[in-house]
Amino acid sequence: MRSGAFYMMISLLFSGCSITPEGNEKDDMYFMEGVDTTPVADMHTSQIALDYTGTYTGLLPCGDCDGIEAAIVLFEDGTFEKSLHYLGRDEDVLLSSEGSYLWEASGGVVRLEGDHGFTRFMVAENFLVHLEGEADRFSGDRGEHYVLQKIPE
Repeated sequence: MRSGAFYMMISLLFSGCSITPEGNEKDDMYFMEGVDTTPVADMHTSQIALDYTGTYTGLLPCGDCDGIEAAIVLFEDGTFEKSLHYLGRDEDVLLSSEGSYLWEASGGVVRLEGDHGFTRFMVAENFLVHLEGEADRFSGDRGEHYVLQKIPE
């Protein structure tokens, strides 16, 4: 008799759960009502996993000059310094700015906000990739040239 009561209790316990059968609108995933099925973010983001602070340099493409020597320093306190030297112009153009940077929700992109608007960079192991506006990559045939390398300390 006791085992019958045990099975009855288990049956009652599971009858209160709602399981979505395969092929339903829940993308073939089983779930129970009242259980949070929100995906958990991967904790291996650039922000957490990389030593991203430091100086990054490189030569960026330029539409009306020979290239842009770029240097960006990311500091631990959430600030940055950026200098852009436009090469091959009649007059020497050097733009410098500073400001703060914020990590985007993905944890892989920093947004530098300063005097001249904002710039976004994907942060990877020992390099930054300049992103175009709000896009997640630089579009165009020279996208691989929008990389700044980290200077070893």
